[in-house]
Amino acid sequence: MEAVRQYNVHEAKTHFSRVLEQVAADEEVVISKAGEPVAKLVPLAPQGETDRPRLAARVLPYPG
Repeated sequence: MEAVRQYNVHEAKTHFSRVLEQVAADEEVVISKAGEPVAKLVPLAPQGETDRPRLAARVLPYPG
């Protein structure tokens, strides 16, 4: 498995087209600010597909 690519904010801004190409090629990219990760760019799931386990984990029971 390939390591997640990481860019600082300046690199990401300067090479944004390349970053998007990497994400479009099914890679994940982390953006860091002052050495700390602040965002992760991930490819979108094909339209119509859902990640049911991830969505189910976000559902909260109604209190009552």
